[in-house]
Amino acid sequence: MRPFRLGLLAALFAALMTPAVALAADKDKAGAAAGYNAAQLKRGAAEAAGVAAKSGIGCQVTGAAWVGGTKADKKANTPERNLYEVACSGAMGFMLQADVGGTGAVQAFSCLESLSGVPCKLPENQNSIALLGQAMGKNGATCDIDKVRLIGQVPTAQAIYIEALCKQGTGYVVKTSMPLDLSKPIKAEDCLIYDVAATNVKCTLADLPTRLQVVDKYAAAAKLATPCTVKDRRFIGPLKDGTVAYEAACEGGKGWVLKVDNKGGVTGLECAKAPTLCELSDARQAMTEQAGLYTNLAKAAGSSCVVDSYAVFPPQAGQEVLELTCKDGSEMVGVFPAKGSGKVYDCGHALVAGFRCAPGKLNYAPLTADLKKLGKTDCNVSETQLRAKSAKGNPQIEVACADGLPGYVVEYTDPATPSEALGCNLVGCTLAANNKKKGG
Repeated sequence: MRPFRLGLLAALFAALMTPAVALAADKDKAGAAAGYNAAQLKRGAAEAAGVAAKSGIGCQVTGAAWVGGTKADKKANTPERNLYEVACSGAMGFMLQADVGGTGAVQAFSCLESLSGVPCKLPENQNSIALLGQAMGKNGATCDIDKVRLIGQVPTAQAIYIEALCKQGTGYVVKTSMPLDLSKPIKAEDCLIYDVAATNVKCTLADLPTRLQVVDKYAAAAKLATPCTVKDRRFIGPLKDGTVAYEAACEGGKGWVLKVDNKGGVTGLECAKAPTLCELSDARQAMTEQAGLYTNLAKAAGSSCVVDSYAVFPPQAGQEVLELTCKDGSEMVGVFPAKGSGKVYDCGHALVAGFRCAPGKLNYAPLTADLKKLGKTDCNVSETQLRAKSAKGNPQIEVACADGLPGYVVEYTDPATPSEALGCNLVGCTLAANNKKKGG
């Protein structure tokens, strides 16, 4: 399987900077582990708001403490510095590192980032994890957070990356702004993407088998046609329709693709109908068995198609719709309801029924035959498109003719029965081939 490419992310993480808070308060000045002493709170109240204003974090300070300081180091060429903790009204709190005398930029580290360094102690800042969980939920990733881990900062991208482990075992890599501002959009991607991605960023708060246990939950939620006792699991990845796909291999050999939408809804697709997505089950054998089933359904619908392969149309309410490739090379569309007889159309008449075969699969001979039934013997159909229904409510198609003269609009009482053909010189046609010449 090809690894996922995450754009410039892999390159950006080569320059990761974890918080550089090397300042540590003297034990006598830091106060008890449960909080700060009165002197620290007093100094924080006097100085921290001004430091916060210079930091650019947009914090309305509601509480503050001076955490500690370091002296200047001439050998290391570092100035004297102070570290403050601030609580912000309705938002995440921060640790602020500032040079004495205001000679350098103020460095700001959110309380989430400071978990790996000097932890925030103010009572107002003990909700950092809850605030992250709320922000994730607003941005489409529901997670009852159990643990968080700072991955690092990418200054060139002005981004902070955090790993969040949910209590149900799933995990996310969360990208936020830098400085962290949870009121701005954040992006949360499943850790499973990073397990297969070509990047050095990996989730570590839980192992892969633990994260994949979510597949069992999805298999139960999908209400599969046949129950699945999951024996093996695999992450497939995001699909073009916006869902995220997982593979479940079941006891007994059956396999399913489980598609999860952004609201948590789960739909199941048999591996026999999506063999290119499945690796854990024998999709080829399942597909062969399924082809035999569709041959029988096509026969019951009056078709002689012996199905060699098939492709599934998007789900239709109460019925399966498939493009069938027959062993004689012809292409059909099968519409098979859950109960009762189905319908099988050649690709031309399938268009009348509202289904379009893959490009290059349409055989125009049946549509030419329809015109002849209506007395239009001068046209060999070379192109067609679906039109709006007629005034009678019947389906219509527009056809172009191989000789280049204007074609016809053909009305059908049902997808297999033509009732009327009107020339493009009488009704408005839109195919380019029907507007090259007028008359005829």
